[in-house]
Amino acid sequence: MNHSALLAGAAAAAITPMTPSQAQRELLKLDEVIARRQSRASFLQYCRHPDLFPGESPAAHHEFMIDALERVYRAEIKRLMV
Repeated sequence: MNHSALLAGAAAAAITPMTPSQAQRELLKLDEVIARRQSRASFLQYCRHPDLFPGESPAAHHEFMIDALERVYRAEIKRLMV
């Protein structure tokens, strides 16, 4: 079999329509990827991650401390007294 026939077969397989349940599963996977990337970029987003802390969200004083710690990490402030 030649390469163009293989590529044509792969392209046809790539555009196969999904069922609504398959599309929903793919969207959930993408949401999880986005949540993980945001969690790596921000400690606050990590604390809000639904799989790690289901039904819970950081309290206002936690958010205040997280913001202060992230500012130290980014070198926006040199010292932090806790």
